[in-house]
Amino acid sequence: MKIYLLGLLIGLSSFGVQAKKDSSCDEVVFMHSFLSSAQFTCGFRGYNEELIVDAAQCAKKMSSKESDATIKEGIEKFNDRVEMDGKKETCKAVLEKFPSVVRK
Repeated sequence: MKIYLLGLLIGLSSFGVQAKKDSSCDEVVFMHSFLSSAQFTCGFRGYNEELIVDAAQCAKKMSSKESDATIKEGIEKFNDRVEMDGKKETCKAVLEKFPSVVRK
């Protein structure tokens, strides 16, 4: 999971997302909520099952309050990008940065 997570973190850094120190589960749940928002907003059909499983396992390790806040943060970050760059450009960037997670 570490190499997979590293690739996702590098992709998210291009969206201005800063990694939290020593919080890989926070990052996995954040990425899942960010990319799930992209999937539904952009109409992507494919989504990597590994990230779904990892996010679910991580959410179980977090408190409900903590996981809810992290999910909300990921959704808000995606929505902020759509507001800043527009839906078309944001969706295009997500496809380019995360080809191993989302597909048209």
